[in-house]
Amino acid sequence: MTDLSEYRIIGGMTPSELITYFKTQALAARALGCAQSSISGWVEQGHIPDGRQYQIQLATEGRLLADRPALRNAVEGAGLNA
Repeated sequence: MTDLSEYRIIGGMTPSELITYFKTQALAARALGCAQSSISGWVEQGHIPDGRQYQIQLATEGRLLADRPALRNAVEGAGLNA
């Protein structure tokens, strides 16, 4: 079994944190290679899709962290999901 002790369940990357980090929706969109309307949609929904969160985590060199660890299935299988 994989040792999951190094993976933390962290509470949330928010759209407002993303915009604060990149300064504007337009700069965030440019950094992520997506449309500004995507960022605007995340703001309206109050949530960033998981796949984009992982991309943002990489793009910010870990300064913004995804809601869930990348080994989600392993963590959920161990009964550690949030």
